[in-house]
Amino acid sequence: HDALRWWAILVHDSSDPTHDVARRSFQRVAWKLIFRCFGLDVGKLPEGKAATILGGKPEVPCVRLYSSDGKYRERHGLATLGDAMRLSAWVESCEDCSVPETLSHDPTPLARFLEAP
Repeated sequence: HDALRWWAILVHDSSDPTHDVARRSFQRVAWKLIFRCFGLDVGKLPEGKAATILGGKPEVPCVRLYSSDGKYRERHGLATLGDAMRLSAWVESCEDCSVPETLSHDPTPLARFLEAP
């Protein structure tokens, strides 16, 4: 069967200026790379918005991973520009710009990557 397609939605607390800084940094560094990696059309983003608030306000900016079977998979905190840059580098390192095999069934490797020093 086809491997699950994954996509990421950045979630943030827009009332917290520090979250907003992290959000803007994340968008600038990693957003298009992530959309490309997860096979999403960047053109379908709402005008002026590259972030969607889902399920209330999280404690920190984070990425929620979803898959093509419609299930919510995992949430990964993105508290700093460093987190965003590491995620960007991880996505950019995917040779064929498709979902890495390690992510096709289990998002844990991405969680481990984000937690690495």
